[in-house]
Amino acid sequence: MKRIAMFFIITLSAVSFVFAVEDPAKHKVLYVDSYHAEYEPSIIMQKMVRSILEPEGIELKVVYMDAKTKKSDELQEIEALKVKKVIEGWKPDLVIAADDSASKYLIMPYYKDADLPFVFIAVNWKVEEYGFPYKNVTGQIEVELVDELIAELKKYSEGDRIGIISGKTLTDEKSIKYYQDVLGIYFDEVELVEDFESWKSSFKAIQEKVDILIFRNNSGITGWDDKESKEFVKKYTAIPTGTVSIHLYPWVLISYLKVNDEMGEFAATAALEILKGKSPDQIPLSMNKQAKVYLNMGLARSLGIMFPIELIERAHLVSAEQKKLLYVSSYDKGHLRGEEIEKGLLKALRIEVQPDGSYDTARGNVEIKILRMETAFSDTEKVKENEAIAIKKVIDDWKPDIVVTSEDKAFNYLIAPYLKDVPIPFVFCGLCKHSLVEGLSLSNMTGIFETFPVAETIDMLSVFAHGDRIGYIGAKNKSNEKFIQDHINVMNIKCANGALVSTFDQWKQEYLELQRTVDMLLWLSPIDIDGWDDDKANEFILAETKIPTGCMSNDNIRYAMLGKVDIAEEQGWLAGKAALRILDGTAPSEIPIVSNKESKILLNMQIANSLGIKFPVELMEKATVINDLSESEGK
Repeated sequence: MKRIAMFFIITLSAVSFVFAVEDPAKHKVLYVDSYHAEYEPSIIMQKMVRSILEPEGIELKVVYMDAKTKKSDELQEIEALKVKKVIEGWKPDLVIAADDSASKYLIMPYYKDADLPFVFIAVNWKVEEYGFPYKNVTGQIEVELVDELIAELKKYSEGDRIGIISGKTLTDEKSIKYYQDVLGIYFDEVELVEDFESWKSSFKAIQEKVDILIFRNNSGITGWDDKESKEFVKKYTAIPTGTVSIHLYPWVLISYLKVNDEMGEFAATAALEILKGKSPDQIPLSMNKQAKVYLNMGLARSLGIMFPIELIERAHLVSAEQKKLLYVSSYDKGHLRGEEIEKGLLKALRIEVQPDGSYDTARGNVEIKILRMETAFSDTEKVKENEAIAIKKVIDDWKPDIVVTSEDKAFNYLIAPYLKDVPIPFVFCGLCKHSLVEGLSLSNMTGIFETFPVAETIDMLSVFAHGDRIGYIGAKNKSNEKFIQDHINVMNIKCANGALVSTFDQWKQEYLELQRTVDMLLWLSPIDIDGWDDDKANEFILAETKIPTGCMSNDNIRYAMLGKVDIAEEQGWLAGKAALRILDGTAPSEIPIVSNKESKILLNMQIANSLGIKFPVELMEKATVINDLSESEGK
């Protein structure tokens, strides 16, 4: 799960306009983000800034103005005053200001020509409205790379007449005006359309009047149909086309997309120069220039265009025909294990998640749609059944070439009742019980069973235990009951004692009892224990643990001395690889059902130290060490 948090980086030095040449180490930099911690472009820029400044010994602190939700002038002025207070209290040596709000509401009213140096990035198109440049300010203006795109498209066109087509929205009208005023681009034809039928007729007509066509956006076009529009473009594209919008690369010949890393790199590099003595006004304002290039090879073939090898080598190639894959997750969005399985699947399919949440499928040959059975807060059968029915309707309408599912819920409520005999191939992963597939025809499915290294964890614990009596403890819920049935009972592991409890007080009582009655203790999830308090539990564990304890999940290592845990990402990776084989022509029945194999060792040093246990060096070298009970590996 992505955590919304204020986190700290650090960087820069007390600056006046006589910039002494000095080592930037131990200086402080404040990074003012106009948006919020989970905004993907901001994450990318901050990551680049950290990668450059932190090795220089610079301390970086990040604050947010949350302009996406606090949109009014009044609210942004309040946020700016909060940042100003941080500046006055923390006294940074330099400030990096990302995106427009920080420049408009912070720099312009409070720090024009001040002693404190600023580097702005990702300010859109024009800076004149903020009065830049000031003597204490430099920066990089963010622009869409339309001029570079047009220059590339002209290499394959028969003339210089330029057209642009887009949805009729205020944003698109403003952007086209920027193209004209800031970049100096003259458009021979401009078409702003409101509905899908108008787009189709305009797309055909405008190509008779221009030699190059820019497709800026499809937002605001009512009735837009992805499938029909892709077929329409394949049939009626007659001239080189391009876009600067990530989600439109399947519709055009060439896409030129901004690289957010470039802006972060500029900010950090300029900051270092200023900290070493250069005045901000000695660093010219610039615009972003780097591009991520996509080439649509299917359209290139239909237009008879051959791209030069040097362009192909630096570009992402869009397959002419992409198969459709539907992924159905049993987890809600943000669930750690679900996110890891999804990560593995996308890696196998060579799909990247873009900053806006869309999927970059250019490196693979699969178009993906992801659905989640959002039933985490309901155990009722009716809710799960209704969710499965809704997903079945998506399958009927979208007609994927293959479906991948994760965990038992998607299998039980979707595949088993509705899809076991349909022609669509299926790949399941994370399925705990082999019995779920018994009696089903496997002609259209294969998959990956989920196994947890329970026996391996017990073997590790036995080295430090004074006997062989095994116990377990966790919350009284269906998930833990199922785990005991599927992984402890099935493996014929004999437990001398165990407890699934409902309240925090019951947990403390049973935990103490198990210290006396068993020699090693397996941790199951405490989720659903009423009144559970991690801090109090950790304190109790350190004080009362007398025997070695183990876990089989990343989440539970904070409570246990050691863990041998499975790697959820492997499930998604194996499922993705199986799906690709099927899409390449291998029958599902020819791909054996397998189980996950990979695992990792986790060691909790606080609990080990409290028990007086010293792990062997060879074990330490293979393990991930957790030094704090509040930590949970992978979070």
